[in-house]
Amino acid sequence: MVALRMSYYESYHRFCIIVGYFKPGGRGTIQKILFQMKRFIVSACLTCFSFFLQAQDRDYANYPHWIAMIDQPETNYYEALKAYNLYWQNKIKPLDEEEELFQEMNQKEKDQYEVLKRQLAEMTPAQRQEFDRLKYQVKRFKQWRRSVMPYVQEDGRILSYEERMKIWEAQQQGQIQK
Repeated sequence: MVALRMSYYESYHRFCIIVGYFKPGGRGTIQKILFQMKRFIVSACLTCFSFFLQAQDRDYANYPHWIAMIDQPETNYYEALKAYNLYWQNKIKPLDEEEELFQEMNQKEKDQYEVLKRQLAEMTPAQRQEFDRLKYQVKRFKQWRRSVMPYVQEDGRILSYEERMKIWEAQQQGQIQK
């Protein structure tokens, strides 16, 4: 009996021929395998990244991240607005007192207001306290949105206090020189 001794390279080469990766004697066979492996890794990374983004959107819908975002100076305006809108997408948003008193509501808003009033009547004291907290935070968010709107850049970045002061000082210098 003759013992067959193959090197690692020869056995790997035969395995690749059997599996059909390349033909014997072909050129660039290792490069083809490496290209396929790279393509697989890149597609797997892109898939994981897309799942991460979808999970982040779902998280915005379940927890009010926008409350913490308005207190952070490096917050992206559009990201905070997205978090706010996704959170309230399938919930009834509490109305401000001004909206309740002075706004002429369309039929959909009137229906939502009636549902909200019924839900408020059925709430426990702890639920009512949470609702009032969210109502306060909605007011804060609207005020934050109005106050930072003039300082929002195209990419959603909000100018820092120092950048705002430089703009104001430049405007003051321009008025003095006139």
